[in-house]
Amino acid sequence: MSRITLQRWIQRNHLRFAKLVALDTRSLSLLRIALGALILIDLGLRAQDLVAHYTDQGVLPLSQTPTPSWLGLSLAPHFLAHTPSEVGALFGLAALAAIGLTIGFRTRWMIMLSWILLHSLQSRNPFVNHAGDKVLLLMLFWAAFLPLDHHFRPRILTKGKADKNACPPTTIASWATTGILLQFASIYFMGALRKTGETWWNGSAVWYTLQIDQYAHPWTRSLLDSQRLLEAATWLTLAIEFVAPILLFTGTGWLRRLAVCLIAMLHLGFLLCLDLGLFPYISIGVCIFAFPWGNTKEPAPITIPQLTMGNRVAGYLAITLAFWNMATLRWYPEEIKENLPSPIRVPFELVRLDQYWSMFAPNPMTIDGWYVITEEEQTSQRGINLLGGDDGRLWEKPIPVTESFPSDRWKEYLMTLSDAGDPPQLWKNVVSFLAAEHSRNNPTPVNVDRLRVVYMMERSTADGEASPEPEQAWPRADSF
Repeated sequence: MSRITLQRWIQRNHLRFAKLVALDTRSLSLLRIALGALILIDLGLRAQDLVAHYTDQGVLPLSQTPTPSWLGLSLAPHFLAHTPSEVGALFGLAALAAIGLTIGFRTRWMIMLSWILLHSLQSRNPFVNHAGDKVLLLMLFWAAFLPLDHHFRPRILTKGKADKNACPPTTIASWATTGILLQFASIYFMGALRKTGETWWNGSAVWYTLQIDQYAHPWTRSLLDSQRLLEAATWLTLAIEFVAPILLFTGTGWLRRLAVCLIAMLHLGFLLCLDLGLFPYISIGVCIFAFPWGNTKEPAPITIPQLTMGNRVAGYLAITLAFWNMATLRWYPEEIKENLPSPIRVPFELVRLDQYWSMFAPNPMTIDGWYVITEEEQTSQRGINLLGGDDGRLWEKPIPVTESFPSDRWKEYLMTLSDAGDPPQLWKNVVSFLAAEHSRNNPTPVNVDRLRVVYMMERSTADGEASPEPEQAWPRADSF
């Protein structure tokens, strides 16, 4: 096909392709509100552990924090904050930016400020982050290329100016809309492609997932005997993750509405059965950007913005994202980045293009457990567990296991230490911090030198959960 023939073919089919990636400006304005609200909620939850997780007085001083690249460090003001008051000031600034984003005050500037502060916060303590944090940061990044302030703004912000609230609803199609759709779809489609384990294809994956006490709600134990129901849930999960991302690229009709509803339904199921922190709320909140409004028989006219510099950048990023996701089907991100020159690798890491979606893939985990931090021997029935207080069930399984952690972020932190091989210095920080907190609130102090961290490991088998196997995580010991 000659170049002229290719150009003519693109011109004839330009509008047809535009319809497939068009987004309603009202849905984009709702995305603005959702992003601002989610950032505020996230800040409120993180603030409960502000001293523990983000200051030098906590479990991860700046001297032990994994340092981001020079570019990432230049956009990370949290690496200049050492005290609770300094970190608290950054939390307050992030909250103000999120409020401005929610109401549509200087939206583009508020998006940029919110992205920098959220990137900085997540970089300050990467051990407490989960998949939902990456989704929130990525959607905020792509939102910077889109018009989010056409609707749902207070009148005070439009007084004396052109009233954007009075703008007629329209749909826009651009490289930026393509990019954000591709980003959101890849979360599910790439995750589905990686669910290659036996449990997903024999229908037992959801059964094994509900055995993970770190995540499962207690009431889900009653579902474990419903084999047919859980098999159906396994197949339904796979079907949604394969089909919904494809339906997102079907234009502004009922098929895309179905895709949004399926994704929301999937996360409602997660919300009901699993304790995944903010992840389901974030996913439900941001998926509104793709929802089509109005009469699908007479859709709103499509506006194709001029090809500005920002839109060109969004186009390059969208193409790069597509190739990156295809490459990760063969190689892990670290393998790919080893072969990238620094000028390319560093921006990749900064904007989180080096992504890898593999939730409960290739199989759900079959090993989980809980921690006991105490100075008591295992023969003792009573004692102080710095994670769970003083009761008569020191070595018994807590019900629910999720409440054996001070908070969801604490759970992520401690489980990350386990995955990282239980680094002694980081565990020492945890023990020292919790001991100091306990001594501050109790008349009887604990002896840090006598404390130890024990991981009560459980294995899930086809017959159910095996008896817990105690493993000493700190100080390191082969047996005890």
